[in-house]
Amino acid sequence: MWYKEKTLWAGVAGIVAAAGGFFTGTMSPGFALQAAVSAVMVIFLRKGAGNPKPKKLLAQKTTRAGLVSIAATAVGAVTGTLPIAVAVQTGLTALAGIFLRQGINKSK
Repeated sequence: MWYKEKTLWAGVAGIVAAAGGFFTGTMSPGFALQAAVSAVMVIFLRKGAGNPKPKKLLAQKTTRAGLVSIAATAVGAVTGTLPIAVAVQTGLTALAGIFLRQGINKSK
């Protein structure tokens, strides 16, 4: 069952920790976003690693999560909510997740 996976709960804990850090003021919005994006990518990469049938690039949850993260960081950078350096780093993390997932597919 999906709810018994340790990777899922580690990712959820990462998201909760990022949100908690942001709302308590101990983490900047950029660092909280980076932590949350990384946690989401871990969940989807792990799910993809166990998938016996590789999917096309745009049909993968990891790709969609990465593209949404890239779009959100671009909006944050354009509106001035996120510093450019943080937005670029977060976007690159999401892009790396997409490419890593694609590499897992090709290695099977």
